[in-house]
Amino acid sequence: MIYSLHKCRHILVRLVIKLEKQKRLSSDAVNRWYGDLRQLEQAIGSGNRKEADRLARALETQGRTDFAQPTWRRWLGTAGALIVALVLAIVIRTMWFELYSIPTGSMRPTLEEQNRLIVSKISYGLNVPLVPAHFYFDPDLAQRTDLIVFSTANLPIANSETLYFYLFPTHKQYVKRLLGKPGDTVYFYGGRLYGMDRDGHDLLMLRNSPDIAPIEYVPMISWDGRAVPTVAPTSTPQGPLMRGCRLDQLGQPVARLNWNGREVVGEIETSAGWVRDNSAAAGTPHKEVQTYSDFWGLRNYAMARLLTADELRKWTPWTPAEVGEGLLYLELFHTPSTSYPAPEIGMDRMGTIRPRLTPRTTVVPLDQPALDRLMDRMQTSRFVVRSGRALPWAYEGVDWDLYKNISVTLEGVPDGTYELIRGTAYRIWWSGVRTRLDLDHPLYSHTPERIATLYNLGIEWLSLYAPRDANGPLLPSRFAYFRDGELWSLAGPLLGQDDPLLESFLQREMARQTASSPTRPYVAFRDWGPPLRADGSIDPEQLRAFGFRVPEGHYLALGDNHAVSLDSRDFGTVPQANLNGSPLFVFWPPGVQWGTLPQPGLIWWSLPHLLVWGLALIIYVGWIMLMGRRYRYALLKLKNHI
Repeated sequence: MIYSLHKCRHILVRLVIKLEKQKRLSSDAVNRWYGDLRQLEQAIGSGNRKEADRLARALETQGRTDFAQPTWRRWLGTAGALIVALVLAIVIRTMWFELYSIPTGSMRPTLEEQNRLIVSKISYGLNVPLVPAHFYFDPDLAQRTDLIVFSTANLPIANSETLYFYLFPTHKQYVKRLLGKPGDTVYFYGGRLYGMDRDGHDLLMLRNSPDIAPIEYVPMISWDGRAVPTVAPTSTPQGPLMRGCRLDQLGQPVARLNWNGREVVGEIETSAGWVRDNSAAAGTPHKEVQTYSDFWGLRNYAMARLLTADELRKWTPWTPAEVGEGLLYLELFHTPSTSYPAPEIGMDRMGTIRPRLTPRTTVVPLDQPALDRLMDRMQTSRFVVRSGRALPWAYEGVDWDLYKNISVTLEGVPDGTYELIRGTAYRIWWSGVRTRLDLDHPLYSHTPERIATLYNLGIEWLSLYAPRDANGPLLPSRFAYFRDGELWSLAGPLLGQDDPLLESFLQREMARQTASSPTRPYVAFRDWGPPLRADGSIDPEQLRAFGFRVPEGHYLALGDNHAVSLDSRDFGTVPQANLNGSPLFVFWPPGVQWGTLPQPGLIWWSLPHLLVWGLALIIYVGWIMLMGRRYRYALLKLKNHI
């Protein structure tokens, strides 16, 4: 490729300076060099790019011989240049901007696997390179509903360590959404967040912001949350046994379970300390935490899966005749307690035998219109299909024969990589490029079998999550909840208020609750309503009693795709020192996601922006002036040498 005139000018300046420093060339050689350099300068001055290119290349080649340095000096110069480049790269990437690649689907549909981002590191302050700290931080710049990037340092996350530039120990970076600031109190209802700030002001943006309106938020990853051992586990032939554990939700201890060899004894933590769980209180209004499901709106949510009529008979105590006829049955796991239903000893998804909560269960029959509504909003993780079998996208490069027994049957779907986003199916190609599938593609089938497969297994894509014993540890990451009298799932209404299926379900639920005894209480899964007063304003008393308060100096960070997001629900709130930026722009792949990202609180005319961009401008202007001075110096030397 032909050299530009700018590059030829740069070569001219560099060779003149080297010639001036050269002491071992003869006077004839020096004169020849100056003559050739004058010719190069004349070609540049006349705009003869072709001639300038020829002369610059020839002089570059000759310079490698005439201006050759000792080996030790070359190595020293190279090492110095690498060190300077490394330092500049670290400073720029930690204090100005950085390019990121998204490895998981925790922020779907806002960000997807293989998205490439430009991340600003000056959105909220000035970061200290390589450590979670700030030279300067302005909390007012971090706005609720912003997308944030933060370090996982000092958070209880396994395998969070990594190497920066393969040299410096540091921690991985996560991208989530900021949904709570220090002193905020939040409560989960209807797939949305309700909250107030430290002064009691309603945080309307948490439920009204258009950036998060299509996204559903749930208060937990699983009913047991994070199980923290309170007694050192012991080894058994079946696996490690944990006799006692503390259950943390949103990073805070809420319950503890201990097995004494005969039964599991459970307690919850309240403002009065550790107390016995009043399980029956979950079915009646009250004004303070009395049972496990009181925390942060847990009682408003149920983990869910779809069953066929045969699976209903096999895995539940009901028959279709008892709950009503349906094409499929939505089984709901809801309102657990540390007293009743009594926790049991079982194996969790990590293979540890420990005390585990036993949620209550109920069933809703679904007809074809309800199933169609589910399919029209179906969300899945990215998955790969080969010969009618499906596995998660992360398994793409593995030996599929080793995972044949746990893969998912998906007959009729051609080989390839796929995903469904809000009911739309896509084929995924190289480097994350995607195309929408035609409506006659087999993935769009509305048969009960296909809908059950996508709903039950479409997140994990492992047959281990197929319906089996209700007390097993592997429930799919699907949730159902009420919003304004309607039963919702997949971020949309499943059954309306006037739907006969929902009306009969609620009647059965209340009848079950009424017929239960005080010692063996059943709590109906029903709509408890949002934490609002009659006039629609936030209810501060309810939020203070049952909401989650974000600790001082910390931020609540949740993923937009709760089903596969490791976020504050697991590791707790994020320390302020860990916040180091926000994503601004998706530059790959091309398509619907390409472009700027919603950052409602991003302020460009902030002190960090002015400082960093101002410094960059000063450096750039200084560099231009230095290059101009060096060029004038070279021209003067050429002119004065006779």
